[in-house]
Amino acid sequence: MATRGGSESGAASTSAPSEAASTSSLAMEKKAKPSCATKFDAVYFCYSPVYQMSQYYRYGELDDCFGKWREFYDCITYGTNFHQEPDQPERKPCMWELKDFKTAQRDWDNVFNSK
Repeated sequence: MATRGGSESGAASTSAPSEAASTSSLAMEKKAKPSCATKFDAVYFCYSPVYQMSQYYRYGELDDCFGKWREFYDCITYGTNFHQEPDQPERKPCMWELKDFKTAQRDWDNVFNSK
């Protein structure tokens, strides 16, 4: 009985880290951007003669592949915010806003009219 209890506790301790590792890898997969390769493959396959003829045989019309393009576009733009303006650097004040007329005239004369 002591051997049996010891082996169960050893098995439980080895399975716990693997469960934690699999849980953390699943969390990372949810946060990462999805792969769009399958969506691109679906768009590419949609234009193949085999797929188009099967659609014509089944439904009597060709597939325009619009739904597959929409899924691919949504996948590509996932997480992209087009409505947000890019961060603008802080605008430096104009020289004329910093100096009044007399100070600007004095500085001009010192630089360009020095004799």
